[in-house]
Amino acid sequence: MKAENIEMLIQDIEECAVCLYENNIKAVQQTIGSVVQNINNTYLFYINNAKEYTDRGIEIPVQILLSQMQNLLEAVDNQDIIMMADCLWYEIREGLLFFKDVECEIANQ
Repeated sequence: MKAENIEMLIQDIEECAVCLYENNIKAVQQTIGSVVQNINNTYLFYINNAKEYTDRGIEIPVQILLSQMQNLLEAVDNQDIIMMADCLWYEIREGLLFFKDVECEIANQ
């Protein structure tokens, strides 16, 4: 996965989280579905390819990723705006920053 794609997703997540913290639900309603889908696709990529990364000496924390996705989906299902914003900002965003670092490290090898 390309670091640039991850960076674009991080920006989308930051925008969504800020809108949620500001209680600007209308701004988020149009984008949250695609953002969650992109997060899901990205996380599944790393979960499904964890062995290849382990072979390179990079540990992908599969259980943490699954827990983060579960937290996000629970927040969406419960329409819990603060939980959703916190999950996006403090869990998912941090996970994506890790992936971006991983991809940059691999590109520089």
